[in-house]
Amino acid sequence: MIKKYIYKLILLLSICFTKFYGQLIHPGLSLKRSNLDRMKYMVEAKISPWYATFDKIQNDYIANPF
Repeated sequence: MIKKYIYKLILLLSICFTKFYGQLIHPGLSLKRSNLDRMKYMVEAKISPWYATFDKIQNDYIANPF
């Protein structure tokens, strides 16, 4: 229940941020292909903290609703 409120708050703050600054800058978009390849390798090799974080996201019903 609290998670839903936190997500709604983040969404509201994001909308307010875009109103004041004109654009929302997502930190994930600044990654290079080499960064993504390295993270993929770490997850496939099951090296923490990359694999542990990936596993948490995969098992989170909000992050992965399918």
